[in-house]
Amino acid sequence: MMKEVFIAYFDLLGFKEFIENNSESEISERLNHIYIELELALSHKNLSMNVSGKAVKPDVSKSIINCINISDTIIYWTNDLEIESFNYLLITSFLLNNSLNLNEFPVRGCIHKGVVNFINGGMLSKNQTIYASLCLYGKGVVDAHNRAESQEWAGTVLDNSIIETLDKSHGTLNSILDPWCIKYRIPYKKNSPFAHQKKDVDEYALRLFDCKYSDLHNISQIEKDISTVFSKDNKRISAQSVQDKIKNTTKFAHFLSSSCPPKKKLHYKSCEKKCFIFLVLFLLIVTWLVYSINLKKCSMSDIK
Repeated sequence: MMKEVFIAYFDLLGFKEFIENNSESEISERLNHIYIELELALSHKNLSMNVSGKAVKPDVSKSIINCINISDTIIYWTNDLEIESFNYLLITSFLLNNSLNLNEFPVRGCIHKGVVNFINGGMLSKNQTIYASLCLYGKGVVDAHNRAESQEWAGTVLDNSIIETLDKSHGTLNSILDPWCIKYRIPYKKNSPFAHQKKDVDEYALRLFDCKYSDLHNISQIEKDISTVFSKDNKRISAQSVQDKIKNTTKFAHFLSSSCPPKKKLHYKSCEKKCFIFLVLFLLIVTWLVYSINLKKCSMSDIK
């Protein structure tokens, strides 16, 4: 049955080249890493424990949203339009966007509201062949796909359907989005209809990283991380479109850094003064103890 839900749609960038340029064992190993990140995001980094109490894998058993992965596409979606469901989807999307784009594989996406339906069924024949129907379809999926594919970076935009829903239904737009999103001029492909429609419009995008990583040293590292995930797994980055994506993603990282509140700086003069006072007091105490011990020894000698 078709119903309106929240959808987070992600495409892995350079996936075809990744498959073509690596061995089967390398592909399997790298996909396992991506699956772990997918599950860590879905579980909000909660881990299940084995009988000895050791964490063994992401615990997705308490997730309140759905997930499907087909080839280079990852989709999360809710069962309803409740704010709790959207919050869970938003945090999940932030975690995936962050971990993949800085550590594993470049990804671009869109968070959308739309109508979908899901078919899930299958069977194993007597000849050990598989029939499986696993399909999420509907205008909501198509719209999210088109919006994701139109972007020229590794990042995730929130469609206006999300903004309107939160603003009208809940009136808590900023408190919900601000920890995970920021307004930004999204880089679209020049031939995309959104390039003209959104030319002078700032839209909400998922933050690429948390503000605690905003100091200059880490920004320099994040630049390297962005370039690395694009070239990782024998993917070529010489094409102009890839260079544009790297440039646009790096530019966004710098924008994020500049928008973060400044970190508290240590006042070294004040620290030096306190340390000096502490050292003087320490020396005075040591001197007094030595004097007391010597005085006691002298007293004992006089008694003898």
